[in-house]
Amino acid sequence: MYQKIGSNVLVTGANRGIGLGLVKELSKLEEVQHIFACFYNQVKIEELKTFQEQCPKVYIIELDVTNDESIQKALSEIRNILGENSSLNLLINNAAILEQGGVTVQEPNRENFLRHLNTNSLGPVMVNAAFLTLLRNATSLNQPAKIVNISSLNGSIEKGSGTPFISAEGSFKNIVYGMSKCALNHYTKALAQEEPSIISIAICPGWDHL
Repeated sequence: MYQKIGSNVLVTGANRGIGLGLVKELSKLEEVQHIFACFYNQVKIEELKTFQEQCPKVYIIELDVTNDESIQKALSEIRNILGENSSLNLLINNAAILEQGGVTVQEPNRENFLRHLNTNSLGPVMVNAAFLTLLRNATSLNQPAKIVNISSLNGSIEKGSGTPFISAEGSFKNIVYGMSKCALNHYTKALAQEEPSIISIAICPGWDHL
């Protein structure tokens, strides 16, 4: 059974990979009128900009999920676009990092660990908190309100394989990525319990080599 998405969608980490793919697919839906494609890394944004030129419903918003000021600035920008009684129907937390070096059991680097946890775990926590009012507005208007946190099987103690990741440079291990997604899963459950009017889920969409 198809569930309505609603008019207004926000995707973090939308400049490449899974995030960009989501923006392109969501743009095909007639009911979706505003797609806020949020990015942080200016280096790989050309494809998103090219797509925006072809799709007027896409709005490119700068948003660093590790920076509270950036989150609030993005919120204000989106409110200005949507106008009074703004509502958000779908928030997809896709922004994440997966780095090499200083992320193993034998050679942990505190800053590298904290950077993963700050981006992959705390980032969605802070973004969701900032946009809760807009999501609640959607429910008050009898509109859909959903939060999708992009997680990973690596965040599962039962199903996480612990096998090395594969990159263009070769294979590597990163234990803090799974730790960060495990924390995200725990948070998602708490979010669903404490905000029952909003559908909140964590999903693993699969591996993207882009």
